[in-house]
Amino acid sequence: MKLLATNSKLKKCTKHGFLAYGLSLAPEKLSGVTNACPHATEGCVFCCINKSGMGVFQTTQDARVRKTIEFVENRPEFLATVAQDLFELERRAEKESLRPCARLNVFSDFVWESIAPVFFEYFRGIQFYDYTKGLARFRRFLSGGLPDNYHLTFSRSEETPDSTVSELLAEGAIVSALGSEGAIQARFPEARILNGDMHDLTFLHPKGTLLALSAKGKAKHDQTGFVIRENFGDQNCAECEVIIPNGKRYSGAPDWTVCPKCDDADYGVA
Repeated sequence: MKLLATNSKLKKCTKHGFLAYGLSLAPEKLSGVTNACPHATEGCVFCCINKSGMGVFQTTQDARVRKTIEFVENRPEFLATVAQDLFELERRAEKESLRPCARLNVFSDFVWESIAPVFFEYFRGIQFYDYTKGLARFRRFLSGGLPDNYHLTFSRSEETPDSTVSELLAEGAIVSALGSEGAIQARFPEARILNGDMHDLTFLHPKGTLLALSAKGKAKHDQTGFVIRENFGDQNCAECEVIIPNGKRYSGAPDWTVCPKCDDADYGVA
């Protein structure tokens, strides 16, 4: 069973000279055998992109659950298969004159430097990278406590104090947040904001960068604060007149807001 694969965002990495593979396990508690995201918040669970792209198909969801169960119940065999896939990644990257890189936590937040430290020692030519919400783990990364070929980006949630984001950026961290570049810049006016949707190679960004990731799927209706929005104040839904705290604004009708229940208007999200 092949465990590492690519996806639409990972494929963008080839334009930058990298061949990227990722391990897509079932997030949070969806597998029924483990919590793959121990630091997940309410907003994180609601906004998860696990069901975007190929994730809309039940066969894809079932495959991710099966892999997660295999990871928990047959760990040695699972890790051996991952190692085989990493060998393949190296060979294919060399053949295509690309640099190999791998994300072991596409939808999960496992501590791979503890689970399989041999990966980072043996596959020195592979740049590993991941996002994490584990602040203690991320601080270990910042202090040099992780393998030097394993890069972490801190993923902000609605429970992350703004002061923590600012402190991490000042320490040279790369932090990601959901929201438009304008909304995030307004929230963190001193930060350097970059579009995080351009490619997945977080380790190429300058230190002290705040990556803006666009809200996708259900995240467009987030009310937890996970998605950073511009503050338009309380407004009435253009369709049903219900009051919307800090409602969404739409391009083409910049003064309108529409509540999630009435969100079938043919406007693009601004």
